[in-house]
Amino acid sequence: RALARKVQKGDALESGQRIVSLATDASLAVKFFVPEHRMAELSEGAEITVQTQASGEEHKAVVRAIDFFPQELGFLMENEALPNAREKAFAVKAVFAAVPPGLAAGSEVKVKRTGREAKR
Repeated sequence: RALARKVQKGDALESGQRIVSLATDASLAVKFFVPEHRMAELSEGAEITVQTQASGEEHKAVVRAIDFFPQELGFLMENEALPNAREKAFAVKAVFAAVPPGLAAGSEVKVKRTGREAKR
């Protein structure tokens, strides 16, 4: 039986009633922004290294999509108060070959270009 509204504190729930569903995804991607003047260094199919801020582990990923035109960084980061908010940047998406253990959506990472083109 589906609830017509959100569950709230004090609601009586039946035993076994579903209140939360978590979606699992077999793939994970990283989205990052490259300044307009550095785009010549990156292309689709390029291999990058993604380093997690928490553990420092490095994982390989491949660039799969680059936006067609640059946008202001303040718009992309949804923060117009950034000191470099007017700088133009491209949004880039890279996918991992295998989902790194312990890495979850919303994690802060550092991205580096490895200098190799991956096979498509």
